[in-house]
Amino acid sequence: MATDLLELESAVKKLPGILGCVILSDGDGNPAEIQAFVRLGLDPAEAQKAIQTTVTRFKLEPPLRQIFVFELDAESQFGDRESLERAAELAEQDARARGPATIQSTPGRQARARAGAGARPVIQRVSLTASSWTAESEVSLKMHDAEIIGSAEGERTPHGLSLLAQATIDAAHKLIGMQHFELEAASMVSIGGRQAVLVLVRQEQAPPNLGAALVREGPISESAVRATLAAINRKLQQQLA
Repeated sequence: MATDLLELESAVKKLPGILGCVILSDGDGNPAEIQAFVRLGLDPAEAQKAIQTTVTRFKLEPPLRQIFVFELDAESQFGDRESLERAAELAEQDARARGPATIQSTPGRQARARAGAGARPVIQRVSLTASSWTAESEVSLKMHDAEIIGSAEGERTPHGLSLLAQATIDAAHKLIGMQHFELEAASMVSIGGRQAVLVLVRQEQAPPNLGAALVREGPISESAVRATLAAINRKLQQQLA
């Protein structure tokens, strides 16, 4: 790969939230596209804008016009940096093995490429309000330019994890237009001296999926939403394809 392309890859990887990046060439050896990999929950549209700004600075000839942003579903590994970096390495290897999405002829590959540019919802707002005995949760997700709001209400619990998970699922159901997921359980655990939220979600007759998210500096409520999305995002993306 030419020196300027290696420098471009390096520059893209230094952008906030970018975990990995590959530049792929077309059949004539010209740079065809960038495939970048970001943490689950980062707005792909914002990542694309930042990458495009970086690409423009390099003034490539011919210009590199295709940018695909893929979210890495690594929350099942509790989102720690080492797991995310390993997931990015595997994603880069897979991208190089498959080649550019823009010259693949199979509909499935093209669908995956389009999905990578933002087919997973992004968290906008999370709220949890409570009275003496009951609580209400509301979760707002952004999908492209649309905002989808899910809600749930029920018995008050210390962190409202089940209500937050149920509100997230409600938003997902509104997004795909059908009842597809069923919450089985949500709880907080301690692991390695840190806290994480675990969420079990069942899809029809299939075994339940486990989603997990570390409780970092942000509120526990947001971790509950991230864990729920981690449990359903793969199946959700299939419904949106």
